[in-house]
Amino acid sequence: CPHSTLIRSLGARVRGCQAEREELRRRLVRLPQASKGIALAGAAALMAAALAGPTVAQEPIDPENKEFTLAFGGPGLSTVALLSTAKQLNDAGWNISTPELTAGELQLQGVVSGEFQMSSGSGPGVLLAAQAGAPVKIVSNRIKNEWTLYSTSDIEECSQLDGKRLAIHSEGSPATFMTRNWIENTCPGISPEYIILPGSENRFAALLAGEIDASPIELSDAIALEAEGGDRFKRQASFAEELPDLTPTPVYANTDWAAANPDTLSAFLAALIAQQRAFNEDPEYFKQTVIETLEGVNEDTIDEVIAAYVDLEMYDPTGGLTEGQQQYTIDFVTEAGGIEPGLTPDQAYDRSYLDAALASLDG
Repeated sequence: CPHSTLIRSLGARVRGCQAEREELRRRLVRLPQASKGIALAGAAALMAAALAGPTVAQEPIDPENKEFTLAFGGPGLSTVALLSTAKQLNDAGWNISTPELTAGELQLQGVVSGEFQMSSGSGPGVLLAAQAGAPVKIVSNRIKNEWTLYSTSDIEECSQLDGKRLAIHSEGSPATFMTRNWIENTCPGISPEYIILPGSENRFAALLAGEIDASPIELSDAIALEAEGGDRFKRQASFAEELPDLTPTPVYANTDWAAANPDTLSAFLAALIAQQRAFNEDPEYFKQTVIETLEGVNEDTIDEVIAAYVDLEMYDPTGGLTEGQQQYTIDFVTEAGGIEPGLTPDQAYDRSYLDAALASLDG
């Protein structure tokens, strides 16, 4: 595998934490199954009208259920499509709750237990839960891999992160997984001072304020950091460039609920894909949606950020869940020691809802 050298040392570290991993497996298996019959609602034609964009549904899905809970870990550019889709559907009569949690592990446990029906992020954790037999599967991809690791410019190389304040979203977040991976492969043996600071935008602000020395941040914050920070900061690694086929922030669902509400899930995904396509086709609409959805948007860099997201198609117009991406992500997490060998794509992924959504949009 092309990423095998990048992750070899992380595997040794994770295997050294076997007890903790096994305890997580037991917790996930013990959680109660989701209660069925929680509802949601239909959308392809509705979203095409709501967006007034070029995407028009061919055979719109119109389920009866219009209520569910979509948990998320905090607002940011990578969640704008999800949050704005939920808002527009709610304006049209849906009832989608979007509670914000500070840790991806809590989102995942909520979906496994059935407290929430859907969430996104925590890619390695979802694979681990699926392997443990928990009722959860990945159904789409939130956004492409956009993560980069930045530090203050006085840290010229990886080894100089030793003892430095390195802020992460949570212990189980995908960005943390990739960061620890890179450090243990690039400069094994060092011990940064890991600080929990949820939200890429908060870590960006902390870097600017001199409160931390390094952090993984999203593409939008990386652009803003270089614009505002100038030569005060240095990019240590681009996980987006090194691991382009990795899908660390998937959209996932409770499988009991999904099986009971297949049209509901497919209709929501159709609405989400319609929104993502509208972003790519109309940057001004994308920009206005970002401004309406997020607080404190940086007006000095927003145009550059939108241009970058559109140019790179960070929001995949097909949902971004190819067989190759599925296997690559499983291989990466397996070789890193995050899951045991043997997990197959059909155990962790279910494209049927996404395929139905695309069929409703494209015929």
